[in-house]
Amino acid sequence: MVRLMTFSGLVAAMALAAVLLAASSQTGKVQAAQDSGNCRIVQVAVDDGYGVSGTVARKVCE
Repeated sequence: MVRLMTFSGLVAAMALAAVLLAASSQTGKVQAAQDSGNCRIVQVAVDDGYGVSGTVARKVCE
């Protein structure tokens, strides 16, 4: 019974740590970079192999 409670507590602590780590990601920096006025659209060549290629428009912020 003690082992079950200890294991359950360990699993709960790991789950809580994972949630806190996911919540404190760098989304603030990404949002700030997207809101800045120093952004431009860049055409990037994409080659998927097997003769499939094209271009993609990407937003680049500095």
